[in-house]
Amino acid sequence: MFLISIIVLFALGRGLVGLFRARRGIGYEIMLACVAGLILCGGLAVVAITQGWPTREVLLVGLIFSLALRWLVFRREGTTAPAGDPNVPSMPEAAPLTQALLEAMIFALLVLLPAMAREWIRVRSDAWYHAAITHEIALHGLPPEDPYFAGLPLQYMWFYHCVLVGLRSLWVPDPFIAMTLINAIALVGLGVAIADLSLALGRNEAEARRAAWVAPLGMGALFWLLLPLRALRALVGENRGSEALATVFRLSPLDISTTRQFLSDFGSHPFFLNKFLVGTAYGLALTLFVLLFAAVVRYLRESRRGDLFAAAFWLLGLFLLHPLVGVIAVIAGAAAVTGLCLLGRARGGIGVARVVPIGVAFSGAGLLALPYLLTIRGARSSAQVAPIGFDLWITIALISSAAFGLIFGLPVLRRLWGEKNPGTRFFCLVVAAIWGMAFFTRLPGPNTADKFGFLTYLPLGIAAGWWTSRHLVGARGWIALILLLGPANLIGWAGYWGDRDRRTQSADDRALHTWLADSTSTQAVVIDLRERVDIPVLAPRRVYYGSTIYASQWGYDADEIRRRRRLSELPVAGGAPIDTAQWRAASIDLGAPVLLVIRAEDLPDSAAADWFADHPDLFSRAFSSGGISVYSAPLPVGPPCCAPSLPGRVSEINHSIDMQRVRRPDSACKQIFPLPTKDLRATPES
Repeated sequence: MFLISIIVLFALGRGLVGLFRARRGIGYEIMLACVAGLILCGGLAVVAITQGWPTREVLLVGLIFSLALRWLVFRREGTTAPAGDPNVPSMPEAAPLTQALLEAMIFALLVLLPAMAREWIRVRSDAWYHAAITHEIALHGLPPEDPYFAGLPLQYMWFYHCVLVGLRSLWVPDPFIAMTLINAIALVGLGVAIADLSLALGRNEAEARRAAWVAPLGMGALFWLLLPLRALRALVGENRGSEALATVFRLSPLDISTTRQFLSDFGSHPFFLNKFLVGTAYGLALTLFVLLFAAVVRYLRESRRGDLFAAAFWLLGLFLLHPLVGVIAVIAGAAAVTGLCLLGRARGGIGVARVVPIGVAFSGAGLLALPYLLTIRGARSSAQVAPIGFDLWITIALISSAAFGLIFGLPVLRRLWGEKNPGTRFFCLVVAAIWGMAFFTRLPGPNTADKFGFLTYLPLGIAAGWWTSRHLVGARGWIALILLLGPANLIGWAGYWGDRDRRTQSADDRALHTWLADSTSTQAVVIDLRERVDIPVLAPRRVYYGSTIYASQWGYDADEIRRRRRLSELPVAGGAPIDTAQWRAASIDLGAPVLLVIRAEDLPDSAAADWFADHPDLFSRAFSSGGISVYSAPLPVGPPCCAPSLPGRVSEINHSIDMQRVRRPDSACKQIFPLPTKDLRATPES
């Protein structure tokens, strides 16, 4: 089934890639078509969901149109293109890019072995959250609510999850396997894109192929340079002593958390390949990031319209999949183009006439993505939309992550700048602009050192790959390269094999999830305790209060989140474990039945559990299995929009969603995304 899905993705993207007119060999076109196919798969899934059409049939129609478009482009190129037309380039780069594709496929296979062999690696961390949103979209349509905060519009990019819904219709068994497939395509695409960018910047075949696999391995590779400083801090710092010193060098147990702590200097992100071993859109965004700037560099070198069209498409994909990376790319690209214009043609810059087409391409992508970006922005605070600030320790973390690129890549960039041509100078200016943003931008949670860490490192890592191709050759060069890159990456990779499967689910939990899936409305909202995250994926049903980490990072109203948390924590007051009036009000306000899951382990004593059974006038027990009971409350009859409003304007928000939402019948939803049949619970890290 994997092969069928990849073939369909290739066919979907084939027609669009023909418009790029990037004749650089079959290997390059295969990669380009598969990556473009993922974006088109998500776009067609959005159309299918909003119109209530079957997703698979819409994708197959799109495939037919794509192949027809490719045939038309091929016919035009073969019959009407004059010899020497600069918009139909020759193919001297076909061989190195095809070789880069084969090498990237082998590299991706080795990297992704833990995810292919272990279900736990596929479901852990961010993958769990993405699976919940995928089920939300499949069951309830667009725009989605947050499945972890029922009634609140999702303030998170959801196009990635539409790609997952689309892949499910192409016979991919579950969202976790779909995420692994996306990561595989993204990692292969990244290698080929790095090789393409290298060739566009005038590097030779050996440099291009070396950079394709050295760049993903170099991030945090020189972690050992700061080990003495970390050891000194353990001896004389605030938390000092033998235990603190042992923590610096601890590698037991050999799991993801321990290896990350061992490799991380001052909060740096030490393992680049992590973004391809966890379910997230960021790995694919990194690939689009490189493809975008490769297209701009080629336009500056060859002035081909196809490269501008490609740049606009990749930027649109960035905005849809990961808006943060898209915004950073636009700012860095705009700053670099402005710098080229100021330099002037005599000093390797460009004139205004060449700036305008790039501006039109970038603006067109932004305008197409604007409605989507406004939807996911929601009511975020200004600090989250424009977070300005400087943090010394985060700056040190960024420098530590990129040490390999800074040491070996910066000298190459100096020579690149001296070549005085627009493409190479554009690349150098982009690197400078990204580092400037990273120094003075603070993102919510750990995202500054994480998201910016990858973007500041990657261009330098590519340049460092060129350096190794020239200076680390022969047997001694390979030994030096293995010693430089091997330890950090082998330790980080080993953590994925040794990470303990932390999924826990009792027979009572399984019975609860089965009952919720089979016997409750898809609109039902569940109050569970201790920030459990299993129900939105395994039932799947929305929950009233999901996770404090999610709430803080997505920028929800603080008062509303505190109110929900108080209600979901079941404060014991006056003999009643819950404020029944608030509970009823919440159910009315959401316009949906609110189910309360009571577990004996969560209550202070047996008397609190007996309280529910002793008040049948207030609570009706709908389910019971072992120590788990589910209660519902009788609701007054009335439309949700006329119900009393709670703090945080939930009624107003929910009513507006109901007026705009495109909902699908439950039967159709189950055909799109069947419910999980086994325990896949994992606790997210962020």
